[in-house]
Amino acid sequence: HENIDSEDAAVICGENPWESRAELLARKIEAAPSRKPETPAMAAGRLHRPNAIAAYKKITGISELRSISLANKTRPWMIAHPDLMD
Repeated sequence: HENIDSEDAAVICGENPWESRAELLARKIEAAPSRKPETPAMAAGRLHRPNAIAAYKKITGISELRSISLANKTRPWMIAHPDLMD
């Protein structure tokens, strides 16, 4: 809960319609659940992710993709989690 990722930044900037700054703060100080329950849209995205990855690999010719985490060297609390990297 110490880090701020791109999803948190969207909440802080008021650009995430699904979470308020107060909800983010509660989640960061562990006064609220880590994440909200999965919505039908989230479930659909999770369900279709393997097909989207397969289509991306076929279109680009990239055969190996991996998940990574990135952190800013001078601001280690600033992190990002790209979906997939080649």
